[in-house]
Amino acid sequence: MKFKTDEQLMQLYQNGDGNAFNELFQRHSGKVYGFLLKRTRRPETASDLSQEVFIKLHKSKNLYNSSLPALPWVFSITNSVLLDFYKKRSESLSEDGEIEHLAESLNTIEPIPTEADVETYLDRLPEPQRQAIKMRYIDEQSFESISSALGTSPDNARKIVSRGIKNLKSFFNGDRT
Repeated sequence: MKFKTDEQLMQLYQNGDGNAFNELFQRHSGKVYGFLLKRTRRPETASDLSQEVFIKLHKSKNLYNSSLPALPWVFSITNSVLLDFYKKRSESLSEDGEIEHLAESLNTIEPIPTEADVETYLDRLPEPQRQAIKMRYIDEQSFESISSALGTSPDNARKIVSRGIKNLKSFFNGDRT
């Protein structure tokens, strides 16, 4: 079952459609796992925490507000699960140097950008990059469609999107003004 947006899938899942959950899981479990692996540096831990994220998503599905984007909501759950993991872990740590590792790990947690952050940073991109990013990730258009709209080749459209993503990452990771 394929639906256009994550928000539609969440609404269907709230109404009891298990296939909608399966589609959300297929779309985003890899992103959630990657996010957790980057921060824990342990595949088993990241896998366990990923499962917790989707269990928590299931338990709190009725708290989702359909007027808001679904993916940031999923990642707020992910961040919450990760912080809970570190809190539990810090309570059981001995004084054998693991505390320094915990502090280092907590310092690597990056804030999840809000929708307002994304809009602000998108507005800072050059027009072709902004247009290409929106067409690719908001409108879910192919590179062929993007290239037609921008009057360029599909390969160049990919490069424009890639440059836009690189610029967005630099905005998120560096200059936050």
